[in-house]
Amino acid sequence: MQTKVSSAIWSDPDLEDAPPEIKLTVFWLLTNERRNCLGWVEVSKRRFEYETGLPSANLEGACKVLARGLVKFERGIWIRNFIRFQYGVGHSLARSNMKITLLKHLSECPETDVVQAVKQTYPELFESVISKSPLQAPSKGLPSPKEKEKENTKEKDKEQDLRETNPAAWSIQIAKERIGAIFQRPANARWSNAEEHALSALWPMPEEELALVEHLHANFAETLTAGQNNPLKQKLPTLLADWASELDLARNFSAIHPTRDLQKIAKKKSGGAGPSKAQWEPWLTETYPKALVPEQFSDLPTDIQREFNQSIQPSK
Repeated sequence: MQTKVSSAIWSDPDLEDAPPEIKLTVFWLLTNERRNCLGWVEVSKRRFEYETGLPSANLEGACKVLARGLVKFERGIWIRNFIRFQYGVGHSLARSNMKITLLKHLSECPETDVVQAVKQTYPELFESVISKSPLQAPSKGLPSPKEKEKENTKEKDKEQDLRETNPAAWSIQIAKERIGAIFQRPANARWSNAEEHALSALWPMPEEELALVEHLHANFAETLTAGQNNPLKQKLPTLLADWASELDLARNFSAIHPTRDLQKIAKKKSGGAGPSKAQWEPWLTETYPKALVPEQFSDLPTDIQREFNQSIQPSK
C-alpha cells in the first residue's frame, strides 16, 4: 500500500532535531515493503543496511530518539501513529472501509504484544458497527410534506430536550456553535442558507473530527516560524466546502503535535526555564551517545526529560 506522508512531518519537534541517519531510518520504516497497514514493520537488518547504506544500529537509535512514535519489539518495530495518520481515529476509524483489513492483519501479526498495543491505542477498531439492511424492513414511500415537517419538528424537540438534560450532548447545533467559535462567531450568530446546507451535507459529523480541526486552528500558529504562511482556511464557508482536506491536515498535525508537544513548543517560545545544560548534557551523551544535543532541555522528547528527572531524584 502507498503511504501518505504530509509535508508537516518536517515540523515534528523530535524529527526536526534528529541527525540525518535517523531521519532516513524513519522514512525507510514508513515506506519499505515489509511495512503493513497497521504500521508494523518486520525488520530485516540486512535489507535495511542494503537499502539505506546505514548500520542497522540506527533502527534502535530511531526508537530511542522517537520513543513515543516508534515501539521496538523482538521481531520488528511498530509505528504507533501510522493508523491515525493514514485512516483517522475515533468514529472515522470505527466506520472505515479499512477496518476489516486492519483486523485481518492484526490476527496474523506474529507479536502478541503488538496486538495488545494496537488494542490499547485504537480501541475503536474493536467496536461493533451495526447497520440495518433495507431488506430487514418493508419499503416505505417518500414522506408527504406534512409528515416531513412533523418529523423535523419531532427531531428538533428531541434535540432541545437532549440539550436541556445534557448540555454537552453532541448535536448539529453544538457543532455549529463550535465551528463558528473557530472564526470568533457568537454562539447565536445566524448562518446563511449556503452554510447550513454545507454543514448538513457533512452531518453526521463525528465529534472527534471536529475536535481535531479545533485543535489544529487553535494551535497551528504556534508551530509556524517567522515568514511562514498559514495554510489554514480563514473563512467558515471555505472550511465547510473543503472539510476533507482540512481534516486530513488536522489528523497529520495531531499525530505530530499532540497537546504535550504543543505545550513544549509554547514553553520553548516563552523561554521557559528547565535544568541547566551543564546538568543534563553529560547524562544525555552518556545514556544516548548518538543523540543530537539540543540547545534547551525543553527541546528533548518528553520521555527523555522524564527519564533524566527520575535519574537525579534521590533514591529512597
